[in-house]
Formats: sequence, C-alpha cells, structure tokens
Amino acid sequence: MRRLILPWVCAAAAVSAATAAPLVPQIISHDFSFGASEPASVPFYDPRGLDADHVTLLPDQNDREVTAFWEIWPVGGTPLPIFNALGQFGGDLEMYLQFDDEDAMPPHLEVSLTGSGRQEGADIRVWGAIPDLAIPFSLLIAIDVNAASLYGFGGESSFVLETLGTIVEVNPLLPGAGDLVGEPAASRGNIDFLALALPAGYHPLEFGELRADGGGYSGEVGRTPEPASVITLLLGALLSLRRRG
Repeated sequence: MRRLILPWVCAAAAVSAATAAPLVPQIISHDFSFGASEPASVPFYDPRGLDADHVTLLPDQNDREVTAFWEIWPVGGTPLPIFNALGQFGGDLEMYLQFDDEDAMPPHLEVSLTGSGRQEGADIRVWGAIPDLAIPFSLLIAIDVNAASLYGFGGESSFVLETLGTIVEVNPLLPGAGDLVGEPAASRGNIDFLALALPAGYHPLEFGELRADGGGYSGEVGRTPEPASVITLLLGALLSLRRRG
C-alpha cells in the first residue's frame, strides 16, 4: 500500500530548492499506476554520444504496463483495473523524454540529470480500457512534459525519475474530464537499466562512450495540485512538525 509521508516531502522540497532535482511531485487525483519496459533493441535509454540522452517507451496496444486508475489519491480512492486492446490486464504507457544537463551535488546526488519532453505536444500518453467506467481501449490521458529529473548514486543502474508537465488531452469518459485539460500533472517512480550504469558526475553532453540499453520505469502518473496549493501543503506540514517539537 502506498502512503503519503509529509515530513519526507518537506525535507525533499528543501533539497529541491537548492537544485533543479529532485522535483518532488505530489499526485492528488486521476492517478495511473504503471510498470513499463522496453528491450535494448528499442532502446529504452539511449546516451546518443554527445547529444541529449533519450528515454523512450513506444506505443503498443497489446502492452500490459498500466495497471490501475485512482480518481482520488492518496486517500479515499478505489483502484479500477485497466486492460489492453486484447482484453488482457494492463494498458500501455507511451513516453518520450530527453536529458541534456546535470546538476549533481556529491555526495548526496552523484547523478542528477535534468531535461524535458522531446515531442511536439504530449510526451506521456496512457492508453487502456476501463470496463468499470465503460471506457473502451483508447487514449486515457496525455501530458506535455516541461521538466524531467533523473537522479541517484553513481555507478548504479537504478535511479529516481520524475517529470512535471500539463495535461493536454483527457478521455471524455473519465470522471471530471472537463476540468482536467490545462491542469498540472506529473510522473514519479524508479527507472532501471538492464546493464547500463551511469558514473558519478555524469553529464549527457560530455560522455560519448556509453551504450544504449533496455530497461523499465515503474511508478505513477496523474494530476498534481496548483503551485500555490503545494506551498500551502508544505507550510502546513512544517508548522505541524514545529508544534509537535
């Protein structure tokens, strides 16, 4: 069971104020959970020599990657299962990101890449059928990503991957669909490579010897609060902690 831990959020937000990563997104509704992957032949993570690194999840209506939808999150929501075009459990996650800079701060963040989406329009799309809402296989939500962050320890093959963006398209059969376009959104989770390891201080435009690799991204994507709401949430949590002290 996933839980929202406010003290951790506040501490992470303090780190975020000093550096572009982590982004620390907080999802509050229309949450889709996923576990998506691609083989090295796609590739999933492509260092691309001295150009911006790419992270790619290609569309496939038969993928089984997006597992559930929560209209309300993190408290009070009921998970609804998602299915692919064949009627099998799990929908599809499509994603196109690029990383072209770094802001690592050793020893805390030995690898810290910054980037954005790389498509015109939506960079993240969720596809699937939700029988409980009478939604056939179709596009469920699309997000235009304006900031992306990948960070962790050097020499590893697993990192945290977060994105921030704007909802640009919503399935009209989703609850509250009419109010979602233009709202802020985010993804957060863990990114894992099959064999690729990023060294401490890695910069996408300065390392040319790394090879593309397959891998996966597991986490969630959904709507986030407006920036002012985030600040209010964090201040309230900090005041609560201060009173307890």
